[in-house]
Amino acid sequence: MTFNCDDIKTPRSPCALALGTFDGVHIGHAKVIGEAVSAASESGLASRVLTFPDLPGDFIETRARAPRIMSNALRERAIYACGAGEICYFDLKNGGFEYTPERFVDEVLIGKLNAKRVFCGFNYRFGRGGSAGPDELGELLRERGAELTVIPPVALDGEPVSSSRIRRLIAEGDVANAARSLGRPFSTDLPVERGHQIGRRIGFPTINNRFPQGRLIPAFGVYATRSVFGGVRHDSVTNVGTRPTVGGQEVTEETHIFGVDEDLYGRVVEVEYVARIRGEVYFENLEDLRDQIARDKEAARKILSDFGKSDFNDD
Repeated sequence: MTFNCDDIKTPRSPCALALGTFDGVHIGHAKVIGEAVSAASESGLASRVLTFPDLPGDFIETRARAPRIMSNALRERAIYACGAGEICYFDLKNGGFEYTPERFVDEVLIGKLNAKRVFCGFNYRFGRGGSAGPDELGELLRERGAELTVIPPVALDGEPVSSSRIRRLIAEGDVANAARSLGRPFSTDLPVERGHQIGRRIGFPTINNRFPQGRLIPAFGVYATRSVFGGVRHDSVTNVGTRPTVGGQEVTEETHIFGVDEDLYGRVVEVEYVARIRGEVYFENLEDLRDQIARDKEAARKILSDFGKSDFNDD
């Protein structure tokens, strides 16, 4: 169940609560959520996650806006996959960003969500301008009869797993290592739009998507991917870039799905990035482009043959 904090009129049932932005829902985030879920089960409490519909950094003028790793729909699915029972959104737009730490704890964590046990990461910030951290949160909760558990960082290859590191890896095209930190492939879920049918003309029909403003864009180039729709994963190859060979300017995601040639216009297709094959290249003519796509397709087949293919329900 997903709901908005503003819609809560009476306190919810007592809960174990995980706090965080959880952009990416990486393996460190999964640890925070998983600990809250376990505590809820042990203590007979509801398990909840409190997060934000937008990145908190978007509201700090002195900080550059970080691109979103994933849509809210993908984030919700990943959070529920960690076992959470409910997700509550706290909107920062309509005054939420101005809450003092005391008001946030009194009105939201205790007053609305009825938190008894709270879990957060070591670098969690809250209150006006991110003025408070775990130490202040723990003290405020203890004064109100609740308990805080701070989850230490999860390390991978000697570095703490973080959303910022994952963003850097994806922006560099290293989607394989990003997947290790995420615990699953980086993916997009974008509606299919009508393109110029160039892929179809040269024998490789594609689905075409545009990245929304503020969304993380992988390094330009070609990737071995898996495309998900109708509850089934299909092997595919994806180009991210401006399509310089045909005079393109806007950044797009073009995906050729192996063995699929059906009308997907308007449908949301999830594209999972498995590995980068090459960078973006300009070709002199469409014949050279067609030949290269054939080679890219074969390279993608070899890469994807090492990964299992499975069906699942994509809500």
